[in-house]
Amino acid sequence: MSQMNLLPDYYVKQRFRNRVDMLCVILFTLVMGGIIVVGTVQGRNYRETQSQYEAVTEQFNQETESLDEFIRLRGTKRTLHNDAKQVSDLEEAIPRSYLVAVVARSLPAKAGLSVLEISEKISVTADMTRGTKKPAKGKPQVTKSSAAQQEEAPPPRLVVSIGGYAATEADVAQIYSTLKAHPMTKDVQLRHTREYETAAGLYREFQIDWELKNGVDVLDHLTEDVGIVESPKVSGDSAEQKEAG
Repeated sequence: MSQMNLLPDYYVKQRFRNRVDMLCVILFTLVMGGIIVVGTVQGRNYRETQSQYEAVTEQFNQETESLDEFIRLRGTKRTLHNDAKQVSDLEEAIPRSYLVAVVARSLPAKAGLSVLEISEKISVTADMTRGTKKPAKGKPQVTKSSAAQQEEAPPPRLVVSIGGYAATEADVAQIYSTLKAHPMTKDVQLRHTREYETAAGLYREFQIDWELKNGVDVLDHLTEDVGIVESPKVSGDSAEQKEAG
């Protein structure tokens, strides 16, 4: 059975046009909704990225400040270390510079130094060597405690080894006698002296060990070496005359 459409043509066209319009509206709504959703997601991602960037920037600034503080503290530590070293050098009973000055003052005009060593040497006593010997068979070994050995051990000796060249043997004797007469001297030993002949002339090579006393302080002998210059005293009459003038 055939079906016949009795609706007028303009009605059919209008209904088709309405369907097309509705489809366009739906598609437009879907597209705009998608755009809005994508924009919202992108905005949220941007805000999260911006917050992470600000957090990383703040952490970087904090690390930079910490690094600057570390560098500043390291420089302060180095400065304090140098100051402490200078203070410790000044606190020495016998500064190294003073010993060098005494040796330089003891040299004659035509003498020169080639070696100047300042060292502390430990003296080995007979009791210390006796303690290292093996005990006889059948006898018990008696050992002393480390504290007792440290108490019995003598203090280290401060020895200045001086080596150089002099014009004559009298110059070497002058160096020896000058160091021997110093109030801080405990002992002076002339290790060796030899004569050499060169195209420039004869000279003598010498080596002297200058041992200092234990427990001496350079301040006790500094006034004798340097001297103290006292200001001249002005009498009362001369002072009145100066004021009157």
